[in-house]
Parts: sequence; structure tokens; C-alpha cells
Amino acid sequence: ATRADVDIVARWGGEEFAVLLPNASMSEAIDIVTRVRDTLRAATLRMPPAFTSSWGLALVTDGPLTSVIQRADRALYEAKERGRNCWVIAQSDTAALDPASMSTEADVR
Repeated sequence: ATRADVDIVARWGGEEFAVLLPNASMSEAIDIVTRVRDTLRAATLRMPPAFTSSWGLALVTDGPLTSVIQRADRALYEAKERGRNCWVIAQSDTAALDPASMSTEADVR
């Protein structure tokens, strides 16, 4: 469900994973996490309890990597608070979006 061999998925914590998408735009990241979320949901429909995934999206900027991780983590917890099974873009990254390219189906911004 990722773009290429350069994309990386790694376990980050107990139930958390980090997905690194080098050189991806925010629109590409949204498309990828929406596809992964929908694939996971479809694959686990018959497995109680219901499977959900929450996503915090942040772009790499000129700051330290720890700043990117913190922004993504805050966005992740906001997604969980909003009801799970959605994605939230780190507030400082919303300016990078092209609204015309974004899907609105069950997603949180």
C-alpha cells in the first residue's frame, strides 16, 4: 500500500507504527494512509472487536526530526480523540495542502 521500496513502516510503540514516506507531498501521504486504513478495515471486518487505525500526519521541515515526531504524535492523539479510524494533519502542515486534491470520506482534518 506504499509507493515504493524507499517507504518505511516500523513499529514505534506498543500499538503505534511510524510510516516514513520520503519526498511525499501531504496529498500523497493522505492518499496512502487512506488506502492503508481502508484496506485494514476491510481485512478485519469479521474480527471482533472492530479494528480502527488513527493517523497523525506531519511533513519534514527544516527543524529537527524530534519536532516532526512531536507534531505527528500530537496529531495522532487528536485523531484518537475525534473517534479513531481517521487522520489528522499536524496544524503547522495544513498550509501544504491542495484542498482540491483531498478526499472528504470519513476523514478528519
